[in-house]
Amino acid sequence: MVRSAQTVIGWITLLLVLVCALAVGGNMEAAWLTLAAGIFILFVLQLIVDLIERHKLNAFLALAPAAVLFVASLTWAALQLSDLLPSGWSAPEWQFVEASGRVAIDPNGGALILARLAVYGMIFWIAARSCLDEAVASRFLIVIGVWCTLMAIYGLISAQVGENPITGREDRYVTGPFVNPNHFATYCAMGIIAMLGVLAIKIEQNDSGRWQRRFAEGFLNGLWFYVLAALIMVTALVLTLSRGGLIVMFIGVAVFVFTVRRGTLKQNATTAIIILVLLGSFATLTGMSYVLPELLYGDQGGTRRAIYISTIAAIADRPLFGYGLASFDDIILGYLTAEATQRGVIDFAHNTYLENILELGVPGAILFFGALALVLLKLWQGAGRRRRLHALPATGFATGALVAVHALLDFSMQMPAAAALFAFILGLSWAQSLTFEERQPQMPQRSTRKRRSVTSTPRRAKPARSAARLSADDLLTPVNRSGGR
Repeated sequence: MVRSAQTVIGWITLLLVLVCALAVGGNMEAAWLTLAAGIFILFVLQLIVDLIERHKLNAFLALAPAAVLFVASLTWAALQLSDLLPSGWSAPEWQFVEASGRVAIDPNGGALILARLAVYGMIFWIAARSCLDEAVASRFLIVIGVWCTLMAIYGLISAQVGENPITGREDRYVTGPFVNPNHFATYCAMGIIAMLGVLAIKIEQNDSGRWQRRFAEGFLNGLWFYVLAALIMVTALVLTLSRGGLIVMFIGVAVFVFTVRRGTLKQNATTAIIILVLLGSFATLTGMSYVLPELLYGDQGGTRRAIYISTIAAIADRPLFGYGLASFDDIILGYLTAEATQRGVIDFAHNTYLENILELGVPGAILFFGALALVLLKLWQGAGRRRRLHALPATGFATGALVAVHALLDFSMQMPAAAALFAFILGLSWAQSLTFEERQPQMPQRSTRKRRSVTSTPRRAKPARSAARLSADDLLTPVNRSGGR
């Protein structure tokens, strides 16, 4: 019964994470509140299951360092929003208002971002607890890949029609249910890696010789569906016209191949080059006339460089304490040049690392990124330790790699739907980075010996030589029915 409850919790969590994307990438207030409330209730139920299955929690002790860093970073972010810190740590902007000073410039906005980060942590934990069984983890991965394919098909159709019913905008590019094509490119890239993970699992399960032969046989027996799904997502990603999305897709695929195979460098390089050439050729043929002009002549580099320089200057003014979550758009106005602000409102740094350092301060950002780094390290180690199905932890590691690189160029992980899906994939892969013995702990056996009463029947005398005390010669020498040797 407990196992069934755990499975139900995992499936409902994944359903909420995926459906969240339909509400403009999770940015609609009603969608976010529904996701947050649903995940919180599921997390409480998960804690109840954890209390019942305490013997399974020993496997998660390896997560403790990352969990401590993550909770510490959120605690610091919460303290920034409060008035509990010394007044000397408060941002100088508070001296112009009649209120107690805080480190955070925007406490209300910061509370929303803090709640989102907490929800992502809950999603990670539920996914990790629900995916200890590799069959369940594989099914989750299939659903993620299929869902991202459906979103890619929706994006392609809406771009062709010229109107996006979800965003209410006339789409020139493929954006799917997101407003920004760069964010949808990251979403598609995560789906592509998930589908590659499914392909690798299906090929490995077909035990009929070399992987090339297994792929050929499997392709005729149903793998064509997963290959087609991956190509549909590649097409949608290319037509987002996201240069960063295209780059991180290739990086994610290369990292996945190197992580899942763990063979010789020559073997991995050959396989990675073959897959990248095929994907690159398909992407080029798909978007030759549509994408290349934008890739060659699109120019936002000057504005982004100005934003980066201004963000670094703001960090230098308060490197230890930061300005609090959700403070970037207020702080950056005092550092941007007039030329940079002519392009419109600057809400994000287009570099998640710089924005988080500005808001959390250097120490707080180190805690936050350190937690993510420890999770990715565990995934890398898990892919090498497993004897089979290396694709399960490799999928999470490759997804983490592409997200980490894209965070240098854009702010996709600040979209709730993308961040929630990323958290679920990380949790799934983390659980599968454990060994079989760690994932399947035995229930501690209770003693069944009953205490004998004083009036109970006395025990029978033990035989002179019990079976437990036979010598090695006794065990190796056959004994006939008459007792002779």
